Amino acid sequence: MARTGISKYLVQQARDAVVARGEHPSIDAVRVELGNTGSKSTIHRYLQAWRISTGTRATPWSTIGNR
Repeated sequence: MARTGISKYLVQQARDAVVARGEHPSIDAVRVELGNTGSKSTIHRYLQAWRISTGTRATPWSTIGNR
């Protein structure tokens, strides 16, 4: 039986759920929200597409300690 995979919509729903809990929507956090399914590269691609479409940038690691 072939797997159907995850969709962009499912990744966005999982991302929104992670953010609603006040957590950073990392690839791993979104993957856990999806039930530990989906490849990290697919999740990354969908999160990156969302960031580009909304004009949102991820926080650069070099600035996290400077806040």
